[in-house]
Amino acid sequence: MKLKLSLVSVLIALALLPLSCKKDGDGSVTPQGCYLAGFQSTGTGSRSFAYNEKGLVKTFNLSKDGYNTKFDLTYDDKNLLISSICTIGGELAFKEKYAYENGRISTVTMVDPKNDIGVWGTHRIKYDQEGRIIEYTNEFGDAPTDSKHIFEYNAQGVQTKYEVVLLKGDLKYRQIIKPAGTPVKSAESYLMEHGVPYELPLGYAFPKVDPGIGSVMELYATDLEGKIVLVNSYTLNTQKVNAKGFVEQSLWSTAKGEILNNYSFQGCN
Repeated sequence: MKLKLSLVSVLIALALLPLSCKKDGDGSVTPQGCYLAGFQSTGTGSRSFAYNEKGLVKTFNLSKDGYNTKFDLTYDDKNLLISSICTIGGELAFKEKYAYENGRISTVTMVDPKNDIGVWGTHRIKYDQEGRIIEYTNEFGDAPTDSKHIFEYNAQGVQTKYEVVLLKGDLKYRQIIKPAGTPVKSAESYLMEHGVPYELPLGYAFPKVDPGIGSVMELYATDLEGKIVLVNSYTLNTQKVNAKGFVEQSLWSTAKGEILNNYSFQGCN
């Protein structure tokens, strides 16, 4: 139901805009207008987000099977993400520091969160001409497990392929998307616009758009002989979009089960 506002009430609301964000006890604020509060996905738990006064993600929490992980994000005066600190179960776990080239994160260094001493791991990121992540490496000095994520997109920006390949060359995992229907704005694209460039700290590239109804997702993994085989195939049967065009729900179904993603947007209608 829409309310009719008087001219006086409209002017009062406009005058209060700079002060209208609600500040919470931890220093975060409730953004004005449409924002992503969190989301839940089958098998991967739930995530919740808090924002700073500039509308950038200040913290986000991951909760799964009773385990809680928190990330605190820090930005420079140009609103570029420069570091994040991970806390698991209340204990400091690691810190990531971000280096930039041409305005994009090029190298991520994992260090001791207590003193910034020592390099625990390094991630290197490559982009295509559209600024989308096409490669993200995991380098921890362990040749058997060091790996890279590889991403491919179609002309509309839908992420059509995702692979995990060991740096020594072995393919370990593959996800293929066969798009159908009309692409829509992904919920993750909101995070990209508010300080989070990809899924921290996993390095999974956020797609700016999701495929439409009828799309097929194929998942492949290695068998006991090390061969890559089809594990499951899902079809996107349900997709709900909010008034701002962001995906709020998607349901991928198969005879063996389903993957349900629910995104909690606030103030979008």
